[in-house]
Amino acid sequence: SQRDHYVSRFHLRAFCDPMSEQSRDPWVWVASCSSGEIKKRSPKNIGWKRGLFAGPGGLSDRTKTLEAHLSEQVEGPAARALRALQDNPCSTITDDLLRYVAWAAARSLPMQAVYQSWLDATHPDWVVAPKSPDFPFAKREPPHRVHRLVHASLGIRSDVSSRDALDLIRYGWRLQLTEDDFREVVHVQAWFFMTRFFPKLRWYVLRPPQGEFFVVGDRPIFWGFQDRLETTPSFLEHPHVQMFAPLTRSLLLLAVHAGSEPPSQVY
Repeated sequence: SQRDHYVSRFHLRAFCDPMSEQSRDPWVWVASCSSGEIKKRSPKNIGWKRGLFAGPGGLSDRTKTLEAHLSEQVEGPAARALRALQDNPCSTITDDLLRYVAWAAARSLPMQAVYQSWLDATHPDWVVAPKSPDFPFAKREPPHRVHRLVHASLGIRSDVSSRDALDLIRYGWRLQLTEDDFREVVHVQAWFFMTRFFPKLRWYVLRPPQGEFFVVGDRPIFWGFQDRLETTPSFLEHPHVQMFAPLTRSLLLLAVHAGSEPPSQVY
Protein backbone atom coordinates (compact mmCIF):
# COMPACT_ATOMS: atom_id res chain seq x y z
CA SER A 1 0.00 0.00 0.00
CA GLN A 2 1.09 3.55 -0.63
CA ARG A 3 2.02 6.33 1.74
CA ASP A 4 -1.03 8.41 2.57
CA HIS A 5 -0.19 11.81 4.04
CA TYR A 6 -2.40 13.04 6.87
CA VAL A 7 -0.60 16.39 6.46
CA SER A 8 -0.59 16.99 2.71
CA ARG A 9 2.72 17.17 0.89
CA PHE A 10 1.86 20.55 -0.69
CA HIS A 11 1.22 21.80 2.87
CA LEU A 12 4.51 20.45 4.21
CA ARG A 13 6.50 21.79 1.23
CA ALA A 14 5.39 25.29 2.18
CA PHE A 15 7.54 24.96 5.34
CA CYS A 16 10.77 23.95 3.61
CA ASP A 17 13.96 25.71 4.59
CA PRO A 18 14.34 28.60 2.09
CA MET A 19 17.99 27.60 1.60
CA SER A 20 16.86 24.19 0.30
CA GLU A 21 14.23 25.27 -2.20
CA GLN A 22 16.57 25.23 -5.19
CA SER A 23 17.93 21.79 -4.36
CA ARG A 24 16.71 18.54 -5.89
CA ASP A 25 15.13 17.42 -2.61
CA PRO A 26 14.07 20.37 -0.37
CA TRP A 27 13.79 19.70 3.33
CA VAL A 28 11.95 20.83 6.42
CA TRP A 29 13.40 20.95 9.92
CA VAL A 30 11.55 18.46 12.13
CA ALA A 31 11.74 18.85 15.89
CA SER A 32 10.53 16.35 18.47
CA CYS A 33 8.74 18.06 21.36
CA SER A 34 9.45 15.07 23.63
CA SER A 35 13.16 14.52 22.94
CA GLY A 36 14.20 17.92 21.59
CA GLU A 37 15.90 16.23 18.62
CA ILE A 38 15.95 18.23 15.37
CA LYS A 39 16.44 16.63 11.96
CA LYS A 40 16.22 17.46 8.26
CA ARG A 41 13.44 15.60 6.48
CA SER A 42 11.93 15.65 3.01
CA PRO A 43 8.19 16.44 3.06
CA LYS A 44 7.51 13.11 1.33
CA ASN A 45 8.99 11.27 4.33
CA ILE A 46 6.93 12.79 7.15
CA GLY A 47 3.27 13.06 8.10
CA TRP A 48 2.18 9.77 6.48
CA LYS A 49 0.95 6.27 7.22
CA ARG A 50 0.59 3.41 4.77
CA GLY A 51 -2.94 2.83 3.48
CA LEU A 52 -4.47 5.34 5.86
CA PHE A 53 -7.07 6.54 3.34
CA ALA A 54 -7.21 3.42 1.15
CA GLY A 55 -10.92 2.79 1.84
CA PRO A 56 -14.08 4.68 0.88
CA GLY A 57 -14.64 6.38 4.23
CA GLY A 58 -17.89 8.32 3.99
CA LEU A 59 -18.03 8.36 0.19
CA SER A 60 -21.37 7.45 -1.33
CA ASP A 61 -19.55 5.50 -4.06
CA ARG A 62 -18.11 2.57 -2.13
CA THR A 63 -15.81 1.62 -5.05
CA LYS A 64 -13.73 4.79 -4.64
CA THR A 65 -11.07 5.59 -2.07
CA LEU A 66 -10.84 8.50 0.31
CA GLU A 67 -7.26 9.07 -0.83
CA ALA A 68 -8.41 9.71 -4.41
CA HIS A 69 -11.19 12.00 -3.16
CA LEU A 70 -8.69 13.98 -1.09
CA SER A 71 -6.27 14.32 -3.98
CA GLU A 72 -8.85 15.37 -6.56
CA GLN A 73 -11.52 17.22 -4.59
CA VAL A 74 -9.67 18.64 -1.57
CA GLU A 75 -5.90 19.00 -1.98
CA GLY A 76 -5.74 20.02 -5.66
CA PRO A 77 -8.22 22.90 -5.36
CA ALA A 78 -6.68 23.95 -2.04
CA ALA A 79 -3.16 24.10 -3.45
CA ARG A 80 -4.36 26.42 -6.22
CA ALA A 81 -6.29 28.57 -3.75
CA LEU A 82 -3.26 28.83 -1.47
CA ARG A 83 -1.03 30.00 -4.34
CA ALA A 84 -3.60 32.66 -5.23
CA LEU A 85 -3.73 33.86 -1.63
CA GLN A 86 0.06 34.02 -1.44
CA ASP A 87 0.22 36.03 -4.66
CA ASN A 88 -2.49 38.42 -3.50
CA PRO A 89 -2.89 38.61 0.31
CA CYS A 90 -6.00 40.75 -0.14
CA SER A 91 -7.82 38.05 -2.09
CA THR A 92 -10.73 36.16 -0.56
CA ILE A 93 -10.20 33.08 1.58
CA THR A 94 -12.11 30.62 -0.57
CA ASP A 95 -14.18 27.58 0.32
CA ASP A 96 -11.59 25.42 -1.46
CA LEU A 97 -9.00 26.50 1.07
CA LEU A 98 -11.34 26.19 4.05
CA ARG A 99 -12.38 22.71 2.92
CA TYR A 100 -8.74 21.67 3.11
CA VAL A 101 -8.47 23.21 6.58
CA ALA A 102 -11.54 21.21 7.65
CA TRP A 103 -10.06 17.96 6.37
CA ALA A 104 -6.60 18.71 7.78
CA ALA A 105 -8.15 19.36 11.18
CA ALA A 106 -10.15 16.13 11.07
CA ARG A 107 -7.74 13.66 9.47
CA SER A 108 -4.47 14.14 11.37
CA LEU A 109 -3.19 10.98 13.00
CA PRO A 110 -3.21 12.47 16.53
CA MET A 111 -6.98 12.85 16.14
CA GLN A 112 -7.31 9.05 16.19
CA ALA A 113 -6.80 9.03 19.94
CA VAL A 114 -9.26 11.90 20.28
CA TYR A 115 -11.94 10.01 18.35
CA GLN A 116 -11.34 6.89 20.44
CA SER A 117 -11.74 8.91 23.63
CA TRP A 118 -15.09 10.22 22.36
CA LEU A 119 -16.29 6.69 21.71
CA ASP A 120 -15.14 5.56 25.16
CA ALA A 121 -17.08 8.37 26.83
CA THR A 122 -20.22 8.25 24.69
CA HIS A 123 -23.51 6.64 25.65
CA PRO A 124 -24.21 3.54 23.50
CA ASP A 125 -27.32 5.13 22.00
CA TRP A 126 -25.24 7.75 20.12
CA VAL A 127 -26.24 8.63 16.56
CA VAL A 128 -23.50 9.35 14.04
CA ALA A 129 -25.33 10.46 10.91
CA PRO A 130 -27.12 13.82 10.96
CA LYS A 131 -30.20 14.16 8.81
CA SER A 132 -29.02 16.40 6.01
CA PRO A 133 -29.04 16.01 2.21
CA ASP A 134 -25.39 17.13 2.09
CA PHE A 135 -24.16 14.48 4.51
CA PRO A 136 -21.60 12.09 2.93
CA PHE A 137 -23.73 9.01 3.61
CA ALA A 138 -26.95 10.65 2.39
CA LYS A 139 -27.24 8.78 -0.91
CA ARG A 140 -26.66 5.36 0.58
CA GLU A 141 -27.07 3.74 3.96
CA PRO A 142 -23.87 3.36 5.97
CA PRO A 143 -22.24 0.04 5.09
CA HIS A 144 -23.09 -2.94 7.26
CA ARG A 145 -19.69 -4.36 8.08
CA VAL A 146 -17.83 -5.87 11.01
CA HIS A 147 -16.40 -3.88 13.92
CA ARG A 148 -13.81 -4.55 16.61
CA LEU A 149 -15.03 -4.53 20.21
CA VAL A 150 -13.02 -5.10 23.39
CA HIS A 151 -14.13 -6.17 26.87
CA ALA A 152 -12.16 -5.90 30.11
CA SER A 153 -12.56 -9.60 30.92
CA LEU A 154 -13.88 -11.22 27.73
CA GLY A 155 -11.16 -10.03 25.36
CA ILE A 156 -11.49 -8.84 21.76
CA ARG A 157 -14.07 -9.58 19.08
CA SER A 158 -13.31 -8.49 15.51
CA ASP A 159 -16.40 -9.95 13.86
CA VAL A 160 -19.23 -7.83 15.27
CA SER A 161 -21.84 -6.61 12.80
CA SER A 162 -23.14 -3.05 12.84
CA ARG A 163 -26.50 -4.36 14.05
CA ASP A 164 -24.99 -6.20 17.03
CA ALA A 165 -22.42 -3.59 18.08
CA LEU A 166 -24.80 -1.35 20.05
CA ASP A 167 -26.25 -4.29 21.99
CA LEU A 168 -22.79 -5.46 23.03
CA ILE A 169 -21.75 -1.93 24.01
CA ARG A 170 -24.71 -1.81 26.40
CA TYR A 171 -23.30 -4.93 28.06
CA GLY A 172 -19.88 -3.44 28.71
CA TRP A 173 -18.07 -3.93 25.41
CA ARG A 174 -16.14 -0.97 23.98
CA LEU A 175 -15.88 -0.08 20.30
CA GLN A 176 -12.26 0.11 19.18
CA LEU A 177 -11.60 2.20 16.08
CA THR A 178 -10.40 0.28 13.06
CA GLU A 179 -8.95 2.01 10.01
CA ASP A 180 -12.34 1.71 8.29
CA ASP A 181 -13.98 3.39 11.30
CA PHE A 182 -11.34 6.11 11.33
CA ARG A 183 -11.89 6.96 7.66
CA GLU A 184 -15.62 7.30 8.22
CA VAL A 185 -15.28 9.36 11.42
CA VAL A 186 -12.79 11.66 9.63
CA HIS A 187 -15.28 12.27 6.83
CA VAL A 188 -18.08 13.00 9.28
CA GLN A 189 -15.92 15.39 11.32
CA ALA A 190 -14.62 17.25 8.26
CA TRP A 191 -18.24 17.70 7.15
CA PHE A 192 -19.16 19.09 10.58
CA PHE A 193 -16.23 21.52 10.52
CA MET A 194 -17.22 22.85 7.11
CA THR A 195 -20.99 23.03 7.54
CA ARG A 196 -21.57 23.63 11.23
CA PHE A 197 -18.56 25.40 12.71
CA PHE A 198 -16.74 27.33 9.96
CA PRO A 199 -19.79 29.44 8.97
CA LYS A 200 -19.74 30.85 12.53
CA LEU A 201 -16.11 31.98 12.28
CA ARG A 202 -14.42 35.08 10.86
CA TRP A 203 -11.08 34.45 9.16
CA TYR A 204 -7.92 36.59 9.03
CA VAL A 205 -4.60 36.20 7.22
CA LEU A 206 -1.59 36.65 9.52
CA ARG A 207 2.05 37.20 8.55
CA PRO A 208 5.01 36.61 10.90
CA PRO A 209 7.37 39.37 12.02
CA GLN A 210 10.36 40.07 9.78
CA GLY A 211 12.90 37.28 9.99
CA GLU A 212 10.56 34.85 11.75
CA PHE A 213 8.48 31.93 10.51
CA PHE A 214 5.42 29.92 11.41
CA VAL A 215 5.75 26.22 12.23
CA VAL A 216 3.37 23.34 11.62
CA GLY A 217 2.87 20.17 13.65
CA ASP A 218 1.56 16.68 13.07
CA ARG A 219 -1.78 18.06 14.23
CA PRO A 220 -1.61 20.93 11.75
CA ILE A 221 -4.86 22.72 12.63
CA PHE A 222 -5.69 23.46 16.25
CA TRP A 223 -8.05 25.59 18.27
CA GLY A 224 -8.80 26.61 21.83
CA PHE A 225 -7.99 29.29 24.37
CA GLN A 226 -4.90 30.82 25.89
CA ASP A 227 -4.63 28.20 28.62
CA ARG A 228 -6.42 25.32 26.93
CA LEU A 229 -5.75 23.97 23.46
CA GLU A 230 -6.99 20.40 24.04
CA THR A 231 -10.62 21.20 23.28
CA THR A 232 -13.34 19.46 21.29
CA PRO A 233 -14.68 20.93 18.02
CA SER A 234 -17.82 22.13 19.84
CA PHE A 235 -15.66 24.84 21.45
CA LEU A 236 -15.48 26.50 18.02
CA GLU A 237 -18.92 27.90 18.90
CA HIS A 238 -17.50 29.68 21.97
CA PRO A 239 -17.26 33.47 21.57
CA HIS A 240 -13.61 33.59 22.69
CA VAL A 241 -12.17 30.66 20.77
CA GLN A 242 -9.32 31.04 18.30
CA MET A 243 -8.46 28.57 15.53
CA PHE A 244 -5.02 28.44 13.93
CA ALA A 245 -4.17 27.08 10.48
CA PRO A 246 -0.49 27.65 9.59
CA LEU A 247 -0.47 26.97 5.84
CA THR A 248 3.01 28.20 4.92
CA ARG A 249 6.03 29.42 6.85
CA SER A 250 4.83 32.99 6.17
CA LEU A 251 1.02 32.67 6.09
CA LEU A 252 -1.39 31.58 8.81
CA LEU A 253 -5.17 31.64 8.85
CA LEU A 254 -6.64 32.76 12.16
CA ALA A 255 -10.33 32.30 12.89
CA VAL A 256 -12.39 33.82 15.68
CA HIS A 257 -16.09 33.73 16.43
CA ALA A 258 -17.97 35.87 13.90
CA GLY A 259 -19.86 37.63 16.68
CA SER A 260 -16.67 38.68 18.49
CA GLU A 261 -14.52 41.76 18.02
CA PRO A 262 -11.27 41.35 16.07
CA PRO A 263 -8.67 39.90 18.48
CA SER A 264 -6.26 42.27 20.17
CA GLN A 265 -3.95 39.35 21.02
CA VAL A 266 -3.15 36.04 19.33
CA TYR A 267 -2.61 33.31 21.90
